Amino acid sequence: MRPTAFFNVLLAAVFAGSSMFAVTQAPAFAQVAGQAQSNQLLDNIANRINQDIEALNADDADYGGHRVHAMGFMRRAHREIKAAEDFALSRGGMGAGAYDPGMAATIAKGGVRRPQVGSDENVAAIQRDLQELVGQVRSGADDYGGHRTAASNFLQNAAYELGAALQYRQTHR
Repeated sequence: MRPTAFFNVLLAAVFAGSSMFAVTQAPAFAQVAGQAQSNQLLDNIANRINQDIEALNADDADYGGHRVHAMGFMRRAHREIKAAEDFALSRGGMGAGAYDPGMAATIAKGGVRRPQVGSDENVAAIQRDLQELVGQVRSGADDYGGHRTAASNFLQNAAYELGAALQYRQTHR
């Protein structure tokens, strides 16, 4: 084989190897990017859960206990999101997409309360938001050791409780 032919074969092998390297690295990068997006999604959901708990906290009506039960389910969902974060950290999967859902909002005593009509509208709006959040939680790329599914179930239960709260309001005017 001539030196030029040998060089061409060697050059072709190097380029083939480098393109193989790029192809094998792309899925790993995509997986990391997908994990970061999934982590960020859970962070956004945790923040929305906190906002919804705080909004429900300002409602004056108890709705036969359904409002408080819904907030309890929402806090449990928030804890599952925190557990999902811990699970991802234990696998080394947080990296650049790391998030911190913080602490779930608590039920405050007293304070300024929303009148009944505003409470009904708020409960209905938060029920719709929770249904949207359930879809977002279920769309995540990683199940985080079952914590994503548990959070989804708690959010679904919270949305059900808010529906029951509105039904209670209709029958107890």
